[in-house]
Amino acid sequence: MATPYIDLAGGCERILRYMGDLTKSNNPFLLGRQTGMLDALLDPENGSIKLDLNNTQMGKKFVKSKVVYKVRAKACEILEDEDVPSICDAGTEPAENSVDVTINKHISSPVLTFDNAKMVNICQDTKAFVDEYLMSYIRALREKASEYLLAQADNYIGVNRHQNGDATTAAGAYKTKKILGTDSTIGVQTPLFANYSDFLLDYQYNQLSGVPRFVGEGNLQKFMQLSKFSCCNANGVAYDSAIAQAGAAFFLDQAANSVLGANKFISFAPNVLHLLWFNENQNIGINTETQRHIVIPDPVYPKLKWDLDFEFTCNKTWNVKVSTWLDMFSAYQADSFSEEASPAGSPACDDELVGMTGVFGYTATSV
Repeated sequence: MATPYIDLAGGCERILRYMGDLTKSNNPFLLGRQTGMLDALLDPENGSIKLDLNNTQMGKKFVKSKVVYKVRAKACEILEDEDVPSICDAGTEPAENSVDVTINKHISSPVLTFDNAKMVNICQDTKAFVDEYLMSYIRALREKASEYLLAQADNYIGVNRHQNGDATTAAGAYKTKKILGTDSTIGVQTPLFANYSDFLLDYQYNQLSGVPRFVGEGNLQKFMQLSKFSCCNANGVAYDSAIAQAGAAFFLDQAANSVLGANKFISFAPNVLHLLWFNENQNIGINTETQRHIVIPDPVYPKLKWDLDFEFTCNKTWNVKVSTWLDMFSAYQADSFSEEASPAGSPACDDELVGMTGVFGYTATSV
């Protein structure tokens, strides 16, 4: 008897239902290395993932949108004494600035090819297909996404004003701080809390509120372990209490040493860096016996969705791939603290925060 021809439309519905069940129970199948950069961006305290850009230009190879923003008022613009104007004096309309935001990073699994007999088995055993193929590649895609986002965060590192006033760290550079010492009696490493506090004090001195997000591994991870500080992608951690103890939200990313450099980590303020995500298959509506382009939820990160594509080829085989588009947007633009961005007619003056982006780089060293 000939192998029955698969009805793909029905098979995909079973895949969608099973992926939906996984999302509800949040089962971390085949969880790999810790992806702290992705965790930090998806942290509810960091604001929502930017999905609104999906509403236009569906199916194109990139999404481009314009974001409007304003610059802050500066203390040097404040008028005093005889310069204080009358409310009847002519004023100036505050200027709005804008920037084009483009999502242009495309990541995908390899194309997986199955003969028709295999696809029949797949659709009869949806769970095995999802566990053995989809979940494995979705895990790998998350890891690749976090690597890319780490590199993007590195590009956003701005000027770091030191709280003790000794100097500043230039944009794109990493400030070195020794956070692990060695006990001279027993020869074991110990955490240097006084030096660690400089990370928190620098953050405050740059006029940022809330608590910083630290993303890294290596010496920073060991400091957190020795200090009994645990946050924020550790299993079974009490989130609020962990932040209260550490004064920061630490996210372990096991690609940081390879992407940023040994023992380097990123510190950034909440609501500064935002994840941009785009699914080509949203609202495509192709659902036939030989072709289907759908969006499936990520079972570990319910906010994320992936494009899943099936195609019956002229070789009488089924091709399958999982993919998405992503990028990062910074709320701090280059002219946010510049003299040129002052409203027309206001005093020309420097801002002490020129070059500060809310993203800082540190190198954690040890003795």
